[in-house]
Formats: sequence, C-alpha cells, structure tokens
Amino acid sequence: MSKLKEFALFLGCLIPYHFPEMEVAARKVFNKYDYGFKEMEGVGCCPDPVALQSADLLTWCSLAARNISIAQEMDLDILTLCSGCYETFKTVKYHLEHDEKLFDKVNEVLGQIGREYTGKTEIYHSFEIIYNEIGKERIKKDIVKELTGLRVGIHYGCHLVKPSKIMQMDNPEDPQKLDEMITLLGATSVQYEGKMDCCGSVVTRTREELGYEMGKNKLLTIHDRGVDCMALVCPCCYQQFDWRQPLIKRRYPEEITFEIPILSYEELLALAIGFKPEELGFKFHRVKAKEVIEKIYGDA
Repeated sequence: MSKLKEFALFLGCLIPYHFPEMEVAARKVFNKYDYGFKEMEGVGCCPDPVALQSADLLTWCSLAARNISIAQEMDLDILTLCSGCYETFKTVKYHLEHDEKLFDKVNEVLGQIGREYTGKTEIYHSFEIIYNEIGKERIKKDIVKELTGLRVGIHYGCHLVKPSKIMQMDNPEDPQKLDEMITLLGATSVQYEGKMDCCGSVVTRTREELGYEMGKNKLLTIHDRGVDCMALVCPCCYQQFDWRQPLIKRRYPEEITFEIPILSYEELLALAIGFKPEELGFKFHRVKAKEVIEKIYGDA
C-alpha cells in the first residue's frame, strides 16, 4: 500500500546513538498512519542550536544548510524527532529567507563541495505532524487502551516553542497542544509550577552543578504533584531526565528518594492505539516504566 506522505527522516545525534526507544515508537506510530520515512544518507549533526550559533553564525548556517540540501536532492520535506534539530533547521531557514547576504555566503561555502541551498525544503517536528495532520479525531477513533488514571507531568522544553516568531508551534509562555494530546489519550495532564523551565541539559556542558540542580528541581516539583511519569518530545530533555536521573539522584540522595519514568509522547500514543509494551523500546529506558505500564494494563 502506498504511503500517504513520505518525509526525509533526520534523527540527529542523540536518538540513533543513545535513545532508540524514541525512534521505535515514532516509526510505529507514523507507519500506522501511512507515513513513510526515507533515510538521509551522509548527514551530519544539525548542528546544535545553542553553542555553534553563538560562536559562528555562518558556519552554523552552512552546516545546517548542507543537511537540508540532502533532503532537497531527495525532493522531500524533513521530519525530525528532535526539538533541537527542529529549532536549528527552522531558524537557519528563517535567517536565509530574510538575509540575502547570508544566503549568498552560505551558498558560496556549499559551492565548494558541490552543493546548493534553495530554501524549498520544509521542516517539520514529529509532534507537529501528529497534532496538525494525523489529528485528534483520527487518533481518538484508534484508541484501544485509554490511559485513564495516569497522571502525567508534561515538559515542553525550550526548543519546541522558542524563538516563537520562528517556531510558531504553540504559545511560548503557555503552550497547550501537548496537554491536549495527553488528555486525548485519557490521561491527566498535571499542572505544576515551573512547567516551562529549562530542563538544564545544555547547562551541564558549562556549569554542571547548575544543570543538575535545574533537573533536580523539576523532578522534585512534579513528584510533589503526584505524577506517574513525565512526557516530552525532545531527546535532549529526555537525556536530562531519564539518562541523568540516576546521576541526579546520586548527587542529591536526601532529596531525590524516588524515580520518575520518562516517556516520549509517541510512546504513550503507541500504547494507547494498541501497540504492546514489548513491541516498543522500554528495555532501553534508564528509569524503568514498569509501574506506568502496570497502571495502564492492570496486573495482567
């Protein structure tokens, strides 16, 4: 059967090297809804939307434009599961659309390796397609396992919604779309103070203690609100809260006396529309989601 639409899939660095569970769930969901992915051969890091952009705008834009030009040659739009990659590509696209001199300089750089950036390729986040194209009505019809009783603390992260002028994903100060999609599955989106605070992942690169403290503070806050798990859509944030949670616990043993499972939205969606836990990548989670799965499926 032919696919409804195909995308050039840009996985970035973190997901293929560290978090296959995020990729597995996304592939299951998108395949169910007749979307196809084609691999982007020869891509590099997006690159990171924070460090290199601050240090050298031309290099940052040139590296991103090179990646985009690969999808351009495939005649496909880009879909990424990573909020950081999403911000990089969307921001570079914006800069090159609004700065003719920068556009020319970037193409001068790319010309040295036989490439050209045209700007025709569109950039999408996986959650953006789930919300805008697959849509609530279609998902609601497909729910076979409602997540009733599951209390979820949502973490939007920074890169999905900011800079808002460019991203235009949701209200940057009070986003609601991920809340809506969690509620659609039958779960409860638990509101908490500091919901839009940064996870601290990038901060750990230069001020490690501060970065860990930021992660600790959010974990404490959502734990106090009685959540069963955290849901997010960003592998960098996932790295902070799942991968580093044992390290945060080790640094603050008197405060972090609990564990909070961290799930991507696609994992929760996959469970709700009928995929079994063993079909997904829960074995790769640092903080195991056993209690979350038991709450969804009961003791069976």
